[in-house]
Amino acid sequence: MALNEEERKKRRQEANRKYYLKNKGTKQGEKNKRNTRRSRAEKFIEDEATRAELAHFRDLIAERQKKLSKKA
Repeated sequence: MALNEEERKKRRQEANRKYYLKNKGTKQGEKNKRNTRRSRAEKFIEDEATRAELAHFRDLIAERQKKLSKKA
């Protein structure tokens, strides 16, 4: 029997909650917390860098289009 998306999400959340409650206050739990924070921060930085690159390329394209429209 296939589980629908909502049920799978609910089960995963419950499993994660139990896992983190079990490890709360332990060395492994603290390590997991640090790694989670680190990975979230790294993902945020990557996303911001991607946005900055896209904005830069968008500006370059706009400049190029202005130059081409002046020539025409």
